[in-house]
Amino acid sequence: MRTMKQTGKRKLFALGILLILSFGFIIPQDLTNPVEKADEKSYNPKSFWYYPWGKSGTHKGVDIFAKEGTHVHSSTGGLVIFTGEIKLGGKVVVVLGPKWRLHYYAHLKDFDTRTLS
Repeated sequence: MRTMKQTGKRKLFALGILLILSFGFIIPQDLTNPVEKADEKSYNPKSFWYYPWGKSGTHKGVDIFAKEGTHVHSSTGGLVIFTGEIKLGGKVVVVLGPKWRLHYYAHLKDFDTRTLS
């Protein structure tokens, strides 16, 4: 049988989790173009839900094309949750941004993730 103290701690814990999850939705999302010197001619905005797209089925992103060596920066502030190399994306970085959205940067020559000041 749970005591009143245990029940109170569980409720407080649940409230804390709810507040943390809610906080992610109220952080403003200020997106910038992640590829240096890219403009509207560097990508096709209709490609976001393009089907079929290679082996992955439906393509859920926008490809921005640039010359090799062009710098790529995160389009928003966030937490880097993965860096590495995968079969379909090559060298990739995944950033968890505002509103709990994942920002996936793939086909990179290399990556250097750090806090900007």
